[in-house]
Amino acid sequence: GCNTAWPDDLTTSWSDNCSDGGSIDSDGGVADGSDGCIQYRLYTFSVTDDCGNSATETVRVSRMYDETDPVITCPEVPNVCNGEFPSLTATWSDNCSAGGTLTLDAPSRIEMGEDGCSEIGYYDFEVTDDCGNTATETCIVVREIDTIDNCETAFARADEGAQCFIPDFSRWGWTNYLPCKGKYTMDLWAGAAHCNVDNGALVGTVTVNYSNESVVVTYNINQGYVMSEAHVYVGCDPYPIHRNGKPTVAPGQFPFNASYSGNVQSYTVEIDNLDADNHGGIYVIAHAVACEIACMCSPSEDDMCSDDNGYSTTYSGEFYCEPDLDGDLVETACDVCPEGNNNDDADGDGTPDVCDDTPDGGAGLVGFTAYPVPFEYEVNIAYYFDYSTDVTIEIFDTKGALIRKIVNRSYMPGTKGLETIDMSRTDNQLFFVRLSTNKGSLVKKIISSKTQP
Repeated sequence: GCNTAWPDDLTTSWSDNCSDGGSIDSDGGVADGSDGCIQYRLYTFSVTDDCGNSATETVRVSRMYDETDPVITCPEVPNVCNGEFPSLTATWSDNCSAGGTLTLDAPSRIEMGEDGCSEIGYYDFEVTDDCGNTATETCIVVREIDTIDNCETAFARADEGAQCFIPDFSRWGWTNYLPCKGKYTMDLWAGAAHCNVDNGALVGTVTVNYSNESVVVTYNINQGYVMSEAHVYVGCDPYPIHRNGKPTVAPGQFPFNASYSGNVQSYTVEIDNLDADNHGGIYVIAHAVACEIACMCSPSEDDMCSDDNGYSTTYSGEFYCEPDLDGDLVETACDVCPEGNNNDDADGDGTPDVCDDTPDGGAGLVGFTAYPVPFEYEVNIAYYFDYSTDVTIEIFDTKGALIRKIVNRSYMPGTKGLETIDMSRTDNQLFFVRLSTNKGSLVKKIISSKTQP
């Protein structure tokens, strides 16, 4: 046995040629040292026969003796990123036993790490050597986790032409009027309650490429965020129309929705086959669900995105908005001369001759464009002059009462001026806009047509 007690007495037999013989005891052994895990003790036997002859014999007794616990050694295992906890094999050794390996298929218990970005797997190993000595050891494997959290509704907001859903609807967001063909870049704001960007986070941009052939809407999400949903509206009216025939801002009702799985940081929605001869300014609503990257063990943020990252969804169909009144392929709202299709400009002042007050030299004295037509809550007044002047814009109702007045005393010659005027507190009706410079004035009609939620 191992670690067994030494016998107090040891009995053996003796024999003799003249005597009967018999058994004999040893009164106790004497320590004789050890050899590693083996201890030795000597037991001496003495006997005298009937004739007085004596004999002595010494017996060496051994036993295994070990009071040292075995040692368990944990393997070196790198942190796991997003995968399952592995099976784990530890080794054990002992001073008196052969040792070997121990394997656990899964952790004995799992706890969340203090950083909230990892799980800790505890593998509890136990072994007993040949002498009954026991050892326990806990080995640890850390499983790091890519974590997406704090998802928020996000909407794109243009620097010019953005109109908050409120008060038309109870939810926040913006519809953006883009009057002319070209490229627009809008900030994408998440969590901007009441359309107040101070309450939100800038999570990316949305670019809109508006051409004769298509409207291409591209989401570009900032580092530290991903996008789990995207819904797009492009149309002639500020809002899409629900199945019940009423305007809506519910993203699920938008007609041009991104089709992808997982999370992305870049995605494009393209609407093709526009009616190039007949469309004008457009409204764009770009909705997204943006989420923070709370924890990341992957090598890059791109690895946290699905295979659809950077791809696109395409829609086809004719797209018809404001007519091009003079047929010169310039949207009416952006046409310097919306009443004439001959764009010859003899004096090179940017105004076609048919609309130029001075076609043989110098810029037209007074001119401006009002859009959208009709407008809802805001109207944009755009103008261009090649001379220094103060610009006064006045809006009157049909009774001649002055409703709004704006004066631009810092107009720079040769630049496009733009004033966005809030008309949300006025009723649907006809108004007159008078723009005055130091070289004259011009009056145009505008019409308000508010959409009811």
